[in-house]
Order: sequence, then structure tokens, then C-alpha cells
Amino acid sequence: MKAAIDADAQSYNSVMKAYKNAKTVSAQEGETLIEAGLKQATSVPLGVAEKAAGSGGDRAEPVRGYESQHEVRLDDGAGTGAGCDYGSAGNVEINLASLKDQAFAGEVRKRVEIMAVS
Repeated sequence: MKAAIDADAQSYNSVMKAYKNAKTVSAQEGETLIEAGLKQATSVPLGVAEKAAGSGGDRAEPVRGYESQHEVRLDDGAGTGAGCDYGSAGNVEINLASLKDQAFAGEVRKRVEIMAVS
């Protein structure tokens, strides 16, 4: 689980790098970089959440009310599996709001919904 949480943190770093690099290329290339970063920063925590949800145990409540869509989630990794699914799912929600690829976003939402009923 620790490796998955570390990958989640790295995916956040990747999207931040994409935003920075987007300033150095054309608008279209920048948008492509950002979208790729957001997809990675959505897919990785989704996998963490799915893995954590499958691990059983108590689930922590999600933390709400972030001022920024890119603010670090302090609840990620809270307990081994207990809060990971909600913290990572929160990261997924944050990134979905910025994605332009609605087909990808729709597939992600389906996966989140499946986890919610599990």
C-alpha cells in the first residue's frame, strides 16, 4: 500500500510539472501536457482508492472544503487502507473537475461509483 500512496504523491508532482511546462510551449501543446498530467493524477489515486477499498477495514470520512483543486490532501494514507480509499478518491474528484476529456472522466466516475457501492 505504501508504494501505491507514493505513486499517488508522484502523480500530483507530475501534474504540477505539466502546469509549469505548459507555460513554455504553445497553448495547444500546453493543454495536451496538462490533460495528460491530469489523467495520470486521476488514474493513479483511483487505483490506490480501488486497492484500499478492496482491503476492507474501517473507512475514514472524506475531508471536504479544500480551497484549491491542487491543494495537498492531508488525509491521504491516513491509516493503512482505512482512509486511503477516501483520500485518494478525493484526489480523483479534484482532478475530474479540470479534465476536458469527458469520455475519460465518465469512465472514472463509473469506477468511483462501483467503489461507493462496494
